[in-house]
Amino acid sequence: MVFKPGILFSLVCQGLLVCIAAAAGDSSYTWPNGNFRYLVPFKQGGGSASIAQLHETWFNDPAVNAWQGSTPYEAEMDYVPAESGAAGWRQVKEHPKDGSVITLINLPHIFLQPRLPSVVSDKVIPAGYSEDDIEIAYIHTYTPLVLAVPIDSPILNWADFVAACAAREISVSGAGLGTVFEVGSLRLKRLTNIKFAYHSAGDGADTALTKTIDGVYDAVWTTTPVVLGAHASKIRVIAIAAEFEFAQIEAPTFKTLGINFVEGIYRGVGVPAGTPPHIVKGISDTFNRLNRNRDFISEVASSGATQTFMQFDSQSLNQFLPSYKAQVLNTLFPPNAISPGSIYAFFLLGGLGLLATLAL
Repeated sequence: MVFKPGILFSLVCQGLLVCIAAAAGDSSYTWPNGNFRYLVPFKQGGGSASIAQLHETWFNDPAVNAWQGSTPYEAEMDYVPAESGAAGWRQVKEHPKDGSVITLINLPHIFLQPRLPSVVSDKVIPAGYSEDDIEIAYIHTYTPLVLAVPIDSPILNWADFVAACAAREISVSGAGLGTVFEVGSLRLKRLTNIKFAYHSAGDGADTALTKTIDGVYDAVWTTTPVVLGAHASKIRVIAIAAEFEFAQIEAPTFKTLGINFVEGIYRGVGVPAGTPPHIVKGISDTFNRLNRNRDFISEVASSGATQTFMQFDSQSLNQFLPSYKAQVLNTLFPPNAISPGSIYAFFLLGGLGLLATLAL
């Protein structure tokens, strides 16, 4: 088929207009563009739920949601508390890739859980997802770990805790396996050469805290928002794994005690891998705008969390993720450690060698 010059020129112009329109559509995309589902894979009362509940207020309450613009849209909150978050994160790959469903994500959890199956009621439950299933749109907060004991505990400070660990086996509870609470336990023991037993108390920091207050465990790992919650009068904070002390919490940091131990949970928003970049960026831009709202900043600070501003495909996020992932994986899986496969191979080859010897 031969096109006349005029027709060919017209077709080229139409093609250019389509490309320009598509590019303009991507660059002008705003999120949300309708009500959306916000999946939170933890129960209310814990540190993860506390920041999600702040988001819920700022999206849904007419008194404050004008920051969205002339047409505010609402978040339909969906709490799925099971398996330390894994029950919710395994759903992400099934979600539509149009921004209609977002999920609260935790680091280092989504790096560790696919490598460390959960144990619930003596049953091994695989995570059922991979970190590659989730595209991180934004990381908005960081909450340091806190080591605490019941208010009536004879352990009054860090020196007492160290002495108790030397005298008997101290049990320290936390939320789940393959979580920052397990990683934090390993790191602190290596840094201080003290011994204590980490126990997963179930799903959520609030569960671990409640069981510790009830006397099931000697101490508990929790986070700064939980310490400032409903159980504040029932616990004594021993130390905070943060760079700086918190005005709302009367306790030293580990660094103040001479221990270079900083550990916590990064929280953000994730969507299914493969979601178009302009949609992910729209979600990122909206959370970044909310995160920089002066009144919202004040509420986050009062909750005990620290804000971060790592946007989708930004230099800060792209540099942070691989280095942080390497750090947490090296804690649980030291590079020079003998792998389970090596152990199995050792015993298998040893058994074959024994059989060969007996056959001679």
